[in-house]
Amino acid sequence: MKTIQKLLIIETTIFIVAFLVYMFWMFYPLTPMQLIGPYKVKTPVVIAGQNLIYTAHACRNTTVSGVVEYALEDHIAIPFASTSSLNQPVGCGYKDVAFNIPSIIPPGNYHLHLKATYQINPIRIFTVEVDTQNFQVIANPSAKE
Repeated sequence: MKTIQKLLIIETTIFIVAFLVYMFWMFYPLTPMQLIGPYKVKTPVVIAGQNLIYTAHACRNTTVSGVVEYALEDHIAIPFASTSSLNQPVGCGYKDVAFNIPSIIPPGNYHLHLKATYQINPIRIFTVEVDTQNFQVIANPSAKE
C-alpha cells in the first residue's frame, strides 16, 4: 500500500472513532442527580438572620461533583453564593438542611430555588432545579433600624 492510502485509512479511522465518542457523550442517557420536590419546609416562619430548615429529597446516581446555586424568590430573585456537592453519597435519601436567611432580607413570603449543575463530560452539562415550599420571613425584633 502506498503511504497516502495508509494515511487516509488512519485519518478515516480517527474520524470515525472521534465521531462515535462525540455521539456517545452527547446522547447517552445519564441522569447524575434527581431533585424530588418541592422540598418540605420545617420552619414555615423564619426570623431574618436565622436558619430556614427544609428537608431535601434527592437521588444521586454518579460520583461526578456538581455546583448548587441558591436563590430566594418571591416577585424578585435574590441569588446567593454557589456551593459544591462533593460530599453527597450515591443513592437516594432525605436530609434536613439549614439555610441561613440573611438579616437584610425584607419581610415577606418566599421560596428557596435550588439549581444543581453537573459537567458530565467535556461537551455536556446537566442541570436540575427544585423549589422549597413557601415560607414567611419576618423582621428580627432585636435588629436595630
